[in-house]
Amino acid sequence: MLDLISHCRALRGTLKPTAEATVATECACCGLPGASIRVGDDLLCMICVPAFALDTPDIDTMAGVIWMPQMDQGVLSRLVCAAHAALRPQNTAEVQERARNALDSLADLRSASRRRVGTYQPSVLRETALTVPAHSLIKRRDRLSGLRILVLDAWFQTEARDFAALLTLRGNA
Repeated sequence: MLDLISHCRALRGTLKPTAEATVATECACCGLPGASIRVGDDLLCMICVPAFALDTPDIDTMAGVIWMPQMDQGVLSRLVCAAHAALRPQNTAEVQERARNALDSLADLRSASRRRVGTYQPSVLRETALTVPAHSLIKRRDRLSGLRILVLDAWFQTEARDFAALLTLRGNA
């Protein structure tokens, strides 16, 4: 499970995505096949990348911070992937509507993150986490925050071709 606070404290410039040659490996976040992008030491699928690539210049348009302690980042990524797969034109209007409702409900959780940590922007959380002294985090060493990264529609629009390829690879086309 991703502890977003600890992850945000990585050195500046280390949380950028780079493409890998292989597409047949397991994602370090969600555990599903199709990991083809490396962020730091982790090989990730294109669904999970925004949760880790916090140094991406336009990260705030691609992802948002939400409060969801009941679910880890990998499960959230699988849920978002399934919802976006359900929005594809070949699905019925009813299936698409349920997917939109699920995504809207997840997006509403951004307000809870704003109340708790003052922002729903990943870049702001990253900058803030870098300023927190390490000694203040020692007490929470074994605890995880309830903060997660929600991949937004803009990411799927930008990465539509890669998303379609990932769904084909996973057998969800």
